[in-house]
Amino acid sequence: MFDHSVEGQLRAIEESFACFSKYDSTPDGEQELLHSLKHPTDSTLRAIESYPLFPDEDLWANTYTAFLMDVCPDPEFLSEKRRKFDAEEYKRLADLARDSLVFRPRVRQNHLGEDEQWIECFLPEDEATAQRARSRLQSGAPFDEVSDQDVEYRFEKSREYDMPVRPDAAARQDLYMITVDAAATANGRSAGPSRPVAKYVPIKSKVLLKHRHSALSRLHEQDEFDDPLHITSLDLQLRDFSEEEIQQRAAARNRLHEIIREEIVHASGDSPRNSDADNVNIDVGGDLFDSDIEDPGSNRNGKSHRRTPSYSPSP
Repeated sequence: MFDHSVEGQLRAIEESFACFSKYDSTPDGEQELLHSLKHPTDSTLRAIESYPLFPDEDLWANTYTAFLMDVCPDPEFLSEKRRKFDAEEYKRLADLARDSLVFRPRVRQNHLGEDEQWIECFLPEDEATAQRARSRLQSGAPFDEVSDQDVEYRFEKSREYDMPVRPDAAARQDLYMITVDAAATANGRSAGPSRPVAKYVPIKSKVLLKHRHSALSRLHEQDEFDDPLHITSLDLQLRDFSEEEIQQRAAARNRLHEIIREEIVHASGDSPRNSDADNVNIDVGGDLFDSDIEDPGSNRNGKSHRRTPSYSPSP
């Protein structure tokens, strides 16, 4: 298992430099290196291209969780039309809707006075909404007061899942989301011609969601009837970052820069590293399961700012 301590990450970086440096002195060094790489599980696959890899500063403050589901949610708009589509078309439309899937964590007290926790899953109400939501999110454009101000996306509840148990912390940081940005180039950061850049951000946890079953349906219906937060649809709108969120994101990026600078200085031998660095991981941010962990927006006097939901549910 990879050592995620600062020392472990530094050691891995230095070992990779030592491994790859022997290819720098030859004209076809990169191709020789790619040819020497082996896929860990499929020996028939070969590496054909490489990209410079950097932390994704724009996404570093975000929280990412990888979800596995025992039963995938299906959009309601396909439930009555299942027989009208072949399997390939049905899968295409279902995947289109799932691209914009929304989770809503819930907690309520049941008829026995016990706290119940579960996660509700919402999908776009129709194909047009699913297409609009995916296109808007994939565009990556910032919030625009003119084009986004009055645009709503209606999502309908598709399925409920039991709240998963918090995963083991030792296994939570082995996942990373990597994107290739063809528009960004490595000019100025590495020798050679401009080339696309790969950026990474840690996925904070990986959990399995299991379909939620209600053993006592009549009592469950009464609980829903008495639940003031029970809804079957959400009307969502995009919005700009609040001032507090802007400060939180800036704090996360600054902390990332600070740790990188400390490691560069330490690796050069110019200055000893901060004694607290060994206990710091550069995976800034919380996850779905954080309730008592200090937020990356915390300041040095111990006060912390908690994240607030970015949407308001509408019945």
